[in-house]
Amino acid sequence: MEVIEKVENTPQTQTPQGEGDKLIEYIKELEELKLDYDTKYITDNIQYSYKISDSVKKALLEVYNVLANYVNNAKTRGKMLREAYTNKSARGMLTNAIEIYADLKAINALRKFINSYNIQTEPDFMATTFIDFSEKAKETLIIVINRYVKNDVSEQSKKKLFDKIISELNEVTHTGSLKKGFNKYKEEFEENEDIEKITVGEYKVLQKALQLIRYYYTHGLRFVKNIRAMVNITNKTNKNNMKKITWKLAEAYAITSIPDAFFDVLCSNKYGICFNRYGIALHAMTAIEWIEDYALVR
Repeated sequence: MEVIEKVENTPQTQTPQGEGDKLIEYIKELEELKLDYDTKYITDNIQYSYKISDSVKKALLEVYNVLANYVNNAKTRGKMLREAYTNKSARGMLTNAIEIYADLKAINALRKFINSYNIQTEPDFMATTFIDFSEKAKETLIIVINRYVKNDVSEQSKKKLFDKIISELNEVTHTGSLKKGFNKYKEEFEENEDIEKITVGEYKVLQKALQLIRYYYTHGLRFVKNIRAMVNITNKTNKNNMKKITWKLAEAYAITSIPDAFFDVLCSNKYGICFNRYGIALHAMTAIEWIEDYALVR
């Protein structure tokens, strides 16, 4: 099922038959975020792996610590989503559905990072995976957008809203300055006095994490530019794309939140290699908050 088409084609004030039941079902599952195994299983697989050096293991265990924190964050957001549903808070449901989706995106990025070192992050017998939860978070977000975001906003509100969204997206760093910023990151990374204290294996893992930060920021930046173009076109026409724009902004927020997970690895108590972070995700979320102000079903 294509997400964008589903968001576009769903009626603005109606929930298709069955989606109401799915919503509460998914919310309950996301609230518990119950896996069929303890994530500490990952640490055992890291520690007992014969394919990587002890120094690489040290760095990957720090990656696991960040992953575990994100799992706890997602569980907290799941409880907040359930409370918002109980209290019939459209804004609370949209915000928390986006945050859970973003947390699970980050969890899966960290999981893939660990897997890239030939570490199995899920046992073969496991029935429920982070990928399954990510799909449920995605479906939950789509249902919430379909149900609570209005496509038909008054012309006066539409102009104000789009001006505010475009203003936020215009604040996003351009590709040139992003490239320049990462060159500075690389220099700071190489010159950091704590680098001398870590092993070669740890250094390579952290260097790879830094490269992934750049990858996800660059990917997210392209996403934001496409949204800005879409909003500009919609602003000049009579099209009602508010659901689609909300979905795109949520996806941009999730993608540009992933670098924070890798920043957390670098800036952990163990390594203390910290950088000023780009605010792409913040601007995307602020744009969503404007939609919550102007285009939610009350």
